[in-house]
Amino acid sequence: MRTLFLIVVILALYAIPNSVRAEACEDGPPTQLDISMAGIVAPEIDRLQLRALPAVGTGVEERLRAGLTFTVIDGPSCNGGFNWWRVELTDGSGRRGWLAEGDWEGYYVLPIIDGEDRLYAFRSPVIRQMWLRFLAIVT
Repeated sequence: MRTLFLIVVILALYAIPNSVRAEACEDGPPTQLDISMAGIVAPEIDRLQLRALPAVGTGVEERLRAGLTFTVIDGPSCNGGFNWWRVELTDGSGRRGWLAEGDWEGYYVLPIIDGEDRLYAFRSPVIRQMWLRFLAIVT
């Protein structure tokens, strides 16, 4: 009985950190991605590094070419001023890893959005912020 109680406590403690969703970086550009969204490596970006962990200093799993698509499976995780997203590549390989979404110079990855919402997928976070402020004024 005591062993069963100990196992339940350990499992509960293990589950608590996994149930809390990470937050985006307060000092980073606003995120355009979310879990379950499809995304694409931005056209201007070549050889974007898919990393083993959400940090610049971690191992590179693969270098991704512009136009490669993926599905977001976890995140965001804030590290080094970057919003990191765990993704699975949609090329049929099943490969997974972490991508930095971008910096204030521009986004490295963009959401794939159908219909009119495509207007919100801006390459520049500064332009996106200005557009959202404009929409708030006119609506």
